[in-house]
Amino acid sequence: MHCKQTYVLNDNFSSYLNLNFSILKTMILKSIFTCLLTFILISSTIAQNKITEKLIGRWEGIDNKKEFGGFDIIDSVNIILSIPDQQLPPGTYYIDTTKNPIWFDVTIGDKTAPTLKGLIAFIDERTIKWQIFLDGKRPDKFIKETGDNTMTLKKKYPKSSN
Repeated sequence: MHCKQTYVLNDNFSSYLNLNFSILKTMILKSIFTCLLTFILISSTIAQNKITEKLIGRWEGIDNKKEFGGFDIIDSVNIILSIPDQQLPPGTYYIDTTKNPIWFDVTIGDKTAPTLKGLIAFIDERTIKWQIFLDGKRPDKFIKETGDNTMTLKKKYPKSSN
């Protein structure tokens, strides 16, 4: 003989389950959001580090006026610019790889000096296009080249290990 048992949930218990489910759902959504945000931040940092690693070294080129120039990127912050007939003090640089083309700003000397705002784009692993804006107003994209605002630079060292 089988007995059929029926359980009836009262309204208080049902409300309690709905409340706990709502809290659980909110906690899961917050956890997913936190994981997603962490993933995005880590991915962005990795991308920035890879670009920085690709930039470290000596870059040289000649502009449209046939003038030599370039820079030595020492590490993730320090840079030395090379301009003909000028001895420039070491400086710092900042890149923003979330922008396309990459924002590339250089401060010569101490941090109180004006910052040269610029854009760079990799043409290939050993070639970059660099455009500077002496007026301090950087557009979102490269503009028409003038004789002295754009250089194509080739990486001289370190040589890649490929």
